[in-house]
Amino acid sequence: MNIRNKKQKRNRNIITQAVKLFVKKGDTVVVLSGKDKGKKGVVLRAFPKMNKVLVEGVNMATVYEKVSRGKAGGILKHEMPIHASNVKVATKGEKKVITKAKKEAKKETPEEAQ
Repeated sequence: MNIRNKKQKRNRNIITQAVKLFVKKGDTVVVLSGKDKGKKGVVLRAFPKMNKVLVEGVNMATVYEKVSRGKAGGILKHEMPIHASNVKVATKGEKKVITKAKKEAKKETPEEAQ
């Protein structure tokens, strides 16, 4: 096994070719799926090689920092990247995400049937 294969084995998230993302740094996006579904946030950073984006206030992880010379230790919260397919660009007038099920429920109201 050569060195290249070892590196690829370690970095499973990295794709060999960068994917063109539909969002860029500074865009306001809405999360479509996962534990933070429906949350809005600004894209802080994009990772085209991993096909992921870092969104402000979404997918928070607890990190335990050890005390070192320059900084005090403690429990901190950091944003972690999420897959780009789980977000969409938010429009100006959009307040919350309306799912397909909610749209179908609105169509089946008795007022429209009459």
